[in-house]
Amino acid sequence: MKHNRRIKIFVIASCVVLATATVADRKMYIQSPSARLLDSPKMDAAGPALARGTAVTQTGEEGLFFKIRTDSGSGYVPRLYASAFPPSQKVNFGTGVDKDTSVKARARASNYSQTVAARGISESQSLRTRSGFQDFDFDSIGWIEHIQVSQAEQTAFESGGVPQ
Repeated sequence: MKHNRRIKIFVIASCVVLATATVADRKMYIQSPSARLLDSPKMDAAGPALARGTAVTQTGEEGLFFKIRTDSGSGYVPRLYASAFPPSQKVNFGTGVDKDTSVKARARASNYSQTVAARGISESQSLRTRSGFQDFDFDSIGWIEHIQVSQAEQTAFESGGVPQ
């Protein structure tokens, strides 16, 4: 009985030590340009601004806030504003990159997409009906198609007048 109790105490103590070791003195970086070093774990607390990319040391956690230490002091920062990774730079797509012929070849449309566009499939697919045969009133369509419109009526209609 004493042996089981000692094992349980050892396991619990190990978990506590590991949990404290993972949180204690972990290097983090400020991600948000609107982050501040807050006096208390509240969003409306006062505190000086922290620059994006500032390296801080996490010393604990409290609710939705990290307790941190900086060169200028210690305080709190919201969890969303800090990360274990430094903030990335702006990604610049294509400018300043010299594309060689293999990259240019991959940038062109594939033969499949060119063929599909030439056959008009891409446009006609979106115009296709998505209903069943029973959803259409073919009798009314036939009635409309059998109406005879004279040339005078068509001309009057196209010019915006009322046919006689």
